[in-house]
Amino acid sequence: MKYRSDFREFVFESSVEDFCDTANAEVVVSTIHKAKGCEFDNVYMLMSDTPWKDDALMRRYYVGMTRAKNRLFIHTNGPCFEHLESAQHVSSQEQHPMPDEIVIQLSHRDVFLGYFKERKQDVLALHAGDALYFSNDVLYSRSGNKPVAKLSVNMQATLKDWAAKGYQVTSSSVRFIVAWKPKEAPKDEKESAVLLADLVLSK
Repeated sequence: MKYRSDFREFVFESSVEDFCDTANAEVVVSTIHKAKGCEFDNVYMLMSDTPWKDDALMRRYYVGMTRAKNRLFIHTNGPCFEHLESAQHVSSQEQHPMPDEIVIQLSHRDVFLGYFKERKQDVLALHAGDALYFSNDVLYSRSGNKPVAKLSVNMQATLKDWAAKGYQVTSSSVRFIVAWKPKEAPKDEKESAVLLADLVLSK
């Protein structure tokens, strides 16, 4: 049975990485929806023990669990599986510190798309892996020091939240350059070149 809500969530969670070949990857990091139709020797799931569990959430958990061919490891912060006699349980009270460095991979939701309309040539001059300079929510090319991307309002708020925890952007680089134009744009309107970057945050 197929559910419209599942399809809608899958579409909203999709990103450029969904179209990359992961067949030969040793480790694949994915959401449950993106893993539909795939199988893996070993699956590690992170599951929050939320007080509410509706049918959609249960279906999502079921999909994740059935991706494992050999072994399934579930990491959760609650006792929801302790009544299963056949399962092996390991409890830990250890408090894990926050990492010194994290990487945020920007998607099209994290950048101001309208900002790219007049910057197509500057963006297309860059390549994956090129270093960028970050200042005041804007990314600049290292070579020409030209502005090539601006963070969305939501991502600006996200960085402020990380700053409150002691993290600042210390480096950035080009991850993808993709074509985009608004849905309501005329058919003859040319696509913009959108830059999606990696932001490295350090304490």
